[in-house]
Amino acid sequence: MFVHWLKSLFGRRSTPVPPILMRVAEPDGGAPPLLDVQTRWLPSGRTRERSLRTADGLCVLHWLPEDDVVEITVRSTRGMAVVEHHVSDSGGPVIPVQLLTSESVAASTKGRDPVSNVC
Repeated sequence: MFVHWLKSLFGRRSTPVPPILMRVAEPDGGAPPLLDVQTRWLPSGRTRERSLRTADGLCVLHWLPEDDVVEITVRSTRGMAVVEHHVSDSGGPVIPVQLLTSESVAASTKGRDPVSNVC
């Protein structure tokens, strides 16, 4: 039973995938101490919501087994951003994410899906 559970943690991938490391900046350039992070994993469609404390805006997300793409929505008290990340891009440098104010998001997404705010 334990072995089956352990194998399920790794999914179908033959090698482990490095986690996603993001450095998030507020609209004014400061580092947010607390973030609300919502993830939507594809192709499974699973979603997760959590609050994360950051160190200088750094936050880490680990890949779910069998999923290849994640859409990450990051919110703080002063801004938000939407980022899409592919498993093939993992293992690279830190992903810089610039949060936009709610007014900027409304203007940039008028009639469209939210845009990615990767610097």
